[in-house]
Amino acid sequence: MDHQYLTPELGARIVKDAQTINQALGYEMNTIEFAVKDGVPYAIDFLNPAPDFERDRITEFYFEHVVEKMARLVIDRALNGKASNPWPRWEEMLGIGAAAGFTGAPKSAAGQKSVAAPAAGAAQRS
Repeated sequence: MDHQYLTPELGARIVKDAQTINQALGYEMNTIEFAVKDGVPYAIDFLNPAPDFERDRITEFYFEHVVEKMARLVIDRALNGKASNPWPRWEEMLGIGAAAGFTGAPKSAAGQKSVAAPAAGAAQRS
């Protein structure tokens, strides 16, 4: 990372915190802004799942990094067709158990009929 204005320890902490936030949110790309007060980083803007990757805004160093990582992500999706981590694993992050592997609707809803569609054989009004 290109952050000579940070100590190595603070730079590593900010990278780790950014990765933790992205994992918690289930984001595969994001921009995060941090403010630092008395050596403590605070995430102040971290909900950017479709960030601006304009070269002049993120500097040449980060632009090349973003292009490489996003190209890998897009190629992976084209070849494999699914997200690597579609939902946050809150159980693991909070230290309260193993990930349940949540992939969408609750299990109790899996066998229920849709309210929008009439049941098979039901009479319809004209």
